[in-house]
Amino acid sequence: MRIASLKESRLAVIKGDAMVDVSAVLGGSGAAMIDLILRYESLKVGISEAASKGAAAPLDAKQLAAPVPRPSKIWAAASNYRRGGTGL
Repeated sequence: MRIASLKESRLAVIKGDAMVDVSAVLGGSGAAMIDLILRYESLKVGISEAASKGAAAPLDAKQLAAPVPRPSKIWAAASNYRRGGTGL
């Protein structure tokens, strides 16, 4: 299951070229990826059901937001460059 953060503090499940807003499972507006990560085990069934029953909208890159807006740590940033073929 691919999940994306959307602007306006919403979350969506990505299905091919479409997205289904599943923010209501996390309490509606103000849904954040970090909340989903922390509570995933208790939310995964509800998210799956919401994704299968919800209305799909075309995937719009303009609506996507950073997965975690202000991360407390950044891991493996240097290794990402190495895989990118920069020769490090």
